[in-house]
Amino acid sequence: MTISHLVNLKILHLKGNPWRCNCSLVDFTIFLIVTNIEYPDNINATCKAPSELEGWPLTLVGNPLRYMCLIQLHRGDYAFLFMVGFLIFAAGIIAAWITGMCAVLCEVIHRKTEETFIAEYASNLDDSSDSEDMSYKLKLMDDDMYGSTRTHYV
Repeated sequence: MTISHLVNLKILHLKGNPWRCNCSLVDFTIFLIVTNIEYPDNINATCKAPSELEGWPLTLVGNPLRYMCLIQLHRGDYAFLFMVGFLIFAAGIIAAWITGMCAVLCEVIHRKTEETFIAEYASNLDDSSDSEDMSYKLKLMDDDMYGSTRTHYV
């Protein structure tokens, strides 16, 4: 933060320091990348620690360091993602179960309504009807129940 307020700074010598490139240095390394300040000893200003970044010039370590520090999931993050995934899965299972139950209930109600309609219609038929007349009346009953656009003549 101290260097970023020096607006007239043109040259910055960084060598000779044991740079520990950890997460506290992220803002500084990003600042080195985006400014127009000259770094004459940029090759000699390198990270001494951690071992993954040892030997990297400070002017080039900004993006890898940002990746290591800012884009990192911890155990709690994985647990949270697992819980969210499980809840979405469970909600899908419950929604499918409810949909299936509604379909079964609708089918049961439809069958009971159909059976009641057939029983009422059959009780209204003449007992003396012959089988051909009976099949014609059942055809009419079927058309009444499910709808028909045809005209029937008796």
